[in-house]
Amino acid sequence: MLHAVRFQNGQCSYRNRYIRTPDFDREETSGECLYRGIVDTTSLSSFLNPIMNMMSFGTAVKDVANTSVLFHGGRLLALVEGEVMPVEVGLEELDFKGHFKFGQEKVLPSFTAHPKIDPTTGDMVFTAYSSFSEPPVHAGVVGPDGNLKHWTTVKSATRKTLMHDCAITERFTLILDFPLTIDVSRLFSGGQMIGFEESPSRIGVMPRYGEDVERWFEFSPGYGFHMLNAFEDGEEVVLRGCRADTMVLTPPWEDGKVDRRAFMEQYFEPISPLRCIFHFCSYENPRGFKQRYFY
Repeated sequence: MLHAVRFQNGQCSYRNRYIRTPDFDREETSGECLYRGIVDTTSLSSFLNPIMNMMSFGTAVKDVANTSVLFHGGRLLALVEGEVMPVEVGLEELDFKGHFKFGQEKVLPSFTAHPKIDPTTGDMVFTAYSSFSEPPVHAGVVGPDGNLKHWTTVKSATRKTLMHDCAITERFTLILDFPLTIDVSRLFSGGQMIGFEESPSRIGVMPRYGEDVERWFEFSPGYGFHMLNAFEDGEEVVLRGCRADTMVLTPPWEDGKVDRRAFMEQYFEPISPLRCIFHFCSYENPRGFKQRYFY
């Protein structure tokens, strides 16, 4: 559901609407969930679910458009990562206007929920992954007018990683290759298709209009859902974000077999509530440029 608060002529109004994608309307009409899941199931047959979805509805995954919202190219876009394009939403009624294809005849293989806007050029820079294409990672640039300026397959990023975010500097796009991966073979041992593996994390530095990563930096296993900022400092590229040593996408206590407290204590170390540092939030330093903190 999308929420909007409007300030106009000294008055404030509020509106909320479901983003009525074709998939939303289809399930509302039927009164039940129609799409077969691929994330939180351990069923051996679940690797067929995307194929069954495609055969039944024309898309491999349900278009929920529920992760983030941004304004670009004169359009309000609702985003979700995966094999679906952004949804254009009407500013007045918050109604579904259609899928936005960036001026292209064909849709891109996938898109991200968290593209980054260059504050100088107005370009929207993105990376994205696809569970169903080889190589699985893509990157591109959308101009301020909403038209696609550049798109490439990142050939050296061969791992099917769940790439939720990206980061940019003035010249580079950073490819976040963390070991939270999509692997059908896990289903044969009773696991989930998406899982964390003890293999190195990698960050790739790619020129914004390049065809592939120029250099990969490898470090210990971990996962970062969201980045805070990236910038160039002389000959260095600095990336700041939130990182965990491991990652569990779907909590295992939902089946009642795992103690919630014991699980949390295994993976997370409590922080003393007596220590808290608050830094002044300012928009004077937008992303892409050097500063210590970013909010």
